[in-house]
Amino acid sequence: MNPTYCKVFEAVGDYSAIARVCELDCRILLEANWDVTVVAKFLSEDLRPHVQWRPLHVPERAFAWKWATARRFLLQARGADHFDCVHGDQPQIADKCDLFRLHFLTRAAANRGILAPWRGKRALTRAQEEIVLRLEDGFMKRLAHLPKENAPHVMFISELMREEFTRLYGAPARSSVEVNSAPPIALPSESERQSARSQWASEAGNRMVVGFLGGTHERKGFRHVLRALEASNELFLLFGGPASEGFNIPDSLKSKMKVVGFVDDVNDFFAACDAFVVAAQFEPLGMVALEASSRGVPVIAGEGVGALPTLLQYGCGSTWPLEAALEPLVKNAVHERASMNEGATRMCAELGAKQYAQRLLALCDEARQRNVGRSRA
Repeated sequence: MNPTYCKVFEAVGDYSAIARVCELDCRILLEANWDVTVVAKFLSEDLRPHVQWRPLHVPERAFAWKWATARRFLLQARGADHFDCVHGDQPQIADKCDLFRLHFLTRAAANRGILAPWRGKRALTRAQEEIVLRLEDGFMKRLAHLPKENAPHVMFISELMREEFTRLYGAPARSSVEVNSAPPIALPSESERQSARSQWASEAGNRMVVGFLGGTHERKGFRHVLRALEASNELFLLFGGPASEGFNIPDSLKSKMKVVGFVDDVNDFFAACDAFVVAAQFEPLGMVALEASSRGVPVIAGEGVGALPTLLQYGCGSTWPLEAALEPLVKNAVHERASMNEGATRMCAELGAKQYAQRLLALCDEARQRNVGRSRA
């Protein structure tokens, strides 16, 4: 009889960065001959023939209500069956899992002052964030104080997340830092770079092209990028990401940047860039940083980006104190591009899908051994 694995998250497939990681988890377990059950509202059509799908109900209401009711619907969809390993990615059911991956901490974002403002149209959003904040605090405190015999193994997606969680709530009984797998290395040729630059940034002339895909979300730090651009005459910004379409470029920056909206073909986008900036004040990991690095672009990241220690470890990124000038860091990135690409190649080889699969399977096997002779209701 094959061992059994249950993935619990609202979406599994090409719906979001987290949903894609969840899909990878399922494929890894399927390839290792585990029987896979998925509790989700949305599931990749490619996976459906290979797993048992337990559809999840998500209320069509405000996100605070969805968050508050998620535990009931998640557990209802999961049912009372015993699984050798239950792997959840939503904090509402962390205590009912064997493995729980932590993707975000609202309290850490609140402490940095980057929730929605209490004014104007966004006041309602802030009110909902406050509800989620208090609910999440309760779940996280409970998780931190579960006795070891009942505690899940917490998979922190970065050292930053482990440090923040421990500082806020205490250390969980079981945990490890498990960075999501880096993409395969795919460095563009010089001709591909020139072609991409002509397509994306023909207006740049001889200026250095900086990419940014954080959109206009305050947490992503776009204002820091615009401030740095204002102070430089040697940078040209490709500004994209969620809600960037229709962004009203300040008059002083109209010759210094181009709004590209939501980017579907990130490979060409990255090839057009001399450097890529991740300016978030709090970004638990920042997979886009690993993606950019794997495509040959030196990454410049703020200290609140979870992927930064990994980039520094492999020599394919640099630190940007967000109030400092950006131009010198971009110049250094251009000068060090070859050595940074060597570091990115090592990173992708050592943190790729194969290595991630080995770590995940080891954690699932450990959970299976813990569950011998007992069930998790």
